[in-house]
Amino acid sequence: MTRIFFVCGSNTCRSPMAEFFLKDLVKKAGLETQFRIASAAAAPDAGMETFSPAAQRILAEHGVRCARKSIRRMQRKDYSTFDLLIGMDWANLSHMRRICGGDPKDKMRLLLDFTGRPGEIGDPAFSGDYENTWKDIQAGCLGLLDALTNPEQPPRQAWRVVCFGDSNTYGYDPRSLFGERYEDYIRWTALLRRKGWQIFNKGTNGRAIPRLTGEIETACQWILSQPADVVAVTLGTNDLLQHPGLTAKICTSWMETFLSVLLDRLPPTESLLLTAPPAMVPGAWVEDAGILEESRRLPECYRELARKLGVGFADASGWGVALTFDGVHFSKSGHRTFAAGMHEALRGLLEQTETPWLLSMGENASIAVSV
Repeated sequence: MTRIFFVCGSNTCRSPMAEFFLKDLVKKAGLETQFRIASAAAAPDAGMETFSPAAQRILAEHGVRCARKSIRRMQRKDYSTFDLLIGMDWANLSHMRRICGGDPKDKMRLLLDFTGRPGEIGDPAFSGDYENTWKDIQAGCLGLLDALTNPEQPPRQAWRVVCFGDSNTYGYDPRSLFGERYEDYIRWTALLRRKGWQIFNKGTNGRAIPRLTGEIETACQWILSQPADVVAVTLGTNDLLQHPGLTAKICTSWMETFLSVLLDRLPPTESLLLTAPPAMVPGAWVEDAGILEESRRLPECYRELARKLGVGFADASGWGVALTFDGVHFSKSGHRTFAAGMHEALRGLLEQTETPWLLSMGENASIAVSV
């Protein structure tokens, strides 16, 4: 018997919708005796409300019968009782890990991990959009059942990546007047999400390498607040721009100080990928020949640092990323190129064996994992 446990914040909308829809699916497939399905609330402030009438109505409209539902909170013992514990969003998973003391047996997933578009399912109690929530739950449950009943397709894991970077990670649109960013479908982080990665965009306009103790502490806390499989750090451009005369070697020493602290705190299950940003080119933001030269030297310095620290390394300067008129920020096509490079770099890092991994991507381009 396979035991499935759905979890959302209050157990009034999303998780009971998933519970009753999956029960309906297995009944129609003649698999009732092979599954045990339940749901609960994980949010610490969850009250003992009732199963949402709006959620019941949307299920009824799609032919799903709802038995009497008793709202309950998740308990630590649920971790040993169930085979898969499935949340609807990352806040759910965070609460689930808190309640269970972690996820040592890798049982926790998001429901949309079982679809071709991993991500979070919005809470209709806030959005009022029960129809779209239903569509997401329907897709997730169908994918889940297919994965569990098809031995050739085990449950899929969406790798989680925290992207810690500057305006090019944020997705800044240099045409904007007030720091706006490109539309979601253009940004490289969103393009990676479409390829099946769980991406957490922690890019900020103007960010430089954290150097002061307080800056490093804040950055580490922000990065580690999100459980991940990989932390990808892409910084250095602003340091060169903000400190004329700064060399690539000094910039790398700042990065070493920051990463050394981060590595000390990084859980052993999480990997680190240091990415050298694309070298700047002459443009509206940069004309200084010294800055341009140091930006070209930075990748080799970062490569040596990655080797020294034993972390993954990706050289985006060799990917042919197109920049805009300012010589610093990615163009729309540049975001597509960077996404393709990061996809291969992340895949290689997570699929590495005991030997270093190297992938050529062009005449002068390479991505290496240092081990």
